[in-house]
Amino acid sequence: MTHRRLRLRPLALLPLVGLVALLGSALAPAATAQDLATRYQAGASALQQGNPLRALEILGSVAAEQRDYRDVQMLLGQSCLMAGLHRPAKQHFERALQTQPQNGQAAFLLGFSLYQAARYFEAAEALLKAGRMSPQNPLPPLYRGLALLRLGDAQGARREIDSALRLAPQDPIARAAGAELELAEGNYGAAEKSIRSVLGQTPQQQEARLLLGRILLESGRPGEAVAVFGELAAQSGDQRSDILYLLGQAQLRSGDTATGRATLERFRRVKAQESRLRVLEAQVSTTPEDLNARLELTSLLLELGQTQAALVHLATLQRQAPQDRRVRALAERLRNAIAG
Repeated sequence: MTHRRLRLRPLALLPLVGLVALLGSALAPAATAQDLATRYQAGASALQQGNPLRALEILGSVAAEQRDYRDVQMLLGQSCLMAGLHRPAKQHFERALQTQPQNGQAAFLLGFSLYQAARYFEAAEALLKAGRMSPQNPLPPLYRGLALLRLGDAQGARREIDSALRLAPQDPIARAAGAELELAEGNYGAAEKSIRSVLGQTPQQQEARLLLGRILLESGRPGEAVAVFGELAAQSGDQRSDILYLLGQAQLRSGDTATGRATLERFRRVKAQESRLRVLEAQVSTTPEDLNARLELTSLLLELGQTQAALVHLATLQRQAPQDRRVRALAERLRNAIAG
């Protein structure tokens, strides 16, 4: 996400990568302090430069030597977030909090990773604790408010989002959250005014544009909503179920019944893939040696356009079964997807 206070700076392993690194280093001589420091800095630099896969690889080797070296768990968690790996990110922030229980940034990022994984009840609980640890940080109440809104607690959401806006009244993400709350309360005019103001600051902000489309749809302007959702669907390669659902609804409401039904059928297929994805992620997380589950997960990530996450799992597969023809076929598919 783009937010100045959430910029993934070096503070912050993917357990699967870490496991592979541990196995690979079991018989290796202990690293020198200088070697660990050099690798740690290289991993932090890779993360700063926007290369989470390289960061995971390097920092995973550091954590294999010393699990709690400096802030390696924070860096690994942030790398996972950047790569779209929310479950492993959560595990790393939890590890960071084991050694630094008062680390407000780790507490927030734990809650944020839960929010990103749509685990809203757990996110709300974690973000409440994070807010108590960092009362001047607008991000914990902001995302706690959004989590509560998705749980149907509009009153609690209003309280938290208003708190975030008092702390950061000009922040575009806080203002977008305020617009989402206005939409939930049926204040369409206020919601549209707020979100268009946000888009004036950050015109390419995808989630803000998605919210604008929702406001247009709910306020009875489906034709305008179709244009917004259609552009977003094209940008996502028709791989986001939430966008497809809204686009289909807007098409139906605007009178384009045949197209709307076709879009909603596409939505159902993508939604089923996303549900299967969550099952496979849990399976691989609890049983990392399950080759078949990881193969299916990697293939599904590739189908959904999540190439960074697919690359992480492919790296593990290539270490687990380098001669397996299925692994080689996946590698070829990924190469073609990246090249294309």
